[in-house]
Amino acid sequence: MKYCEHCGQENSSSSNFCQSCGKKMSTNNNSKQKKERQLQKKGSKKVLYSILAFLVIILAGAGYIFKDTLFYSKDTFMKEYNSALDNANSGNFSEAKNILNQIKDKDKYDDVNVEEDIRIVADLSTIDKLLQNENATELNTKVTEFKKDYKTSTSRFIESGNSLITDANTYKKYSDGLTEFNQYLDKDDITNAKTSLDTLKNYKFNSSKLSEKIKSNLADLEKKLDKQEKSIKDKQTAKAEEKAKEAQATATSGGISDNDTIPAGTSVVFSGAIANSTTYKEFRQTNAYKTIATNYVGFNATNAEIKACLEWLIQKGKEGYQALPSTEEYRSAFGR
Repeated sequence: MKYCEHCGQENSSSSNFCQSCGKKMSTNNNSKQKKERQLQKKGSKKVLYSILAFLVIILAGAGYIFKDTLFYSKDTFMKEYNSALDNANSGNFSEAKNILNQIKDKDKYDDVNVEEDIRIVADLSTIDKLLQNENATELNTKVTEFKKDYKTSTSRFIESGNSLITDANTYKKYSDGLTEFNQYLDKDDITNAKTSLDTLKNYKFNSSKLSEKIKSNLADLEKKLDKQEKSIKDKQTAKAEEKAKEAQATATSGGISDNDTIPAGTSVVFSGAIANSTTYKEFRQTNAYKTIATNYVGFNATNAEIKACLEWLIQKGKEGYQALPSTEEYRSAFGR
């Protein structure tokens, strides 16, 4: 037997041509060695192919793992960027910021400034929180800073915050109107308070969440206004009734109110215990009243009768009386 030195196929000893590859075989008896060399050559090729296949697999895996870094295309970048923009336009500033943070280290396209966009979205998120919490003072400050910081910015995220900034500006007017409304209530100025409340109801907001909150607040303000208006009317009614009673009492007391003061002057009947500012109502509780009621006017006397009696006694004091005039003198003086 001999082996083909070209392909290593086993052939009969008498064959001059290989039955497998058809090539002429050497008549040299070293065919076996040649076969071994051929086999080694084939084995080396198999090893080489295996190594190459392994390298291909490694490279393919590396390409997949690092595809975002090595093969981040413009389409991929803009798709993520526009997704962030859509979220910002919907008021979802937190998600927009997360997406921008994921692509900030990638290749940039269309001259976008992702770092600035991230700052813009973060500021818009802060403004949104202040607006939802109705923090008017800090909100106004933050909006002023925002307009100043991005006055010349060409970022597309500025436009996404337009409706939010509009709401913030509207809320400032609403807040000022709310302060005015409360000032009117403090003064019990119901008419102007109602006008102020009507103005507050006319403010409109882009944010549905804020709109519902403001609507609820306005309903509470209206209840507060109605309650205070009723309280004022009740007080006015009570005061009117008190005046009516006082007028009636005055009419039955000779036209002199119980809250009028008695005549001021010197008389032994006062004994130094009655002040000049004493009212008729207060005088009726004194011993001096009991004295003149017992001796002169009676306990059912009107204020007018009491006044006339006191003025008569004061005149007697001026005339030098050191003791009370007699009952007869009083009756004679007043025709009783």
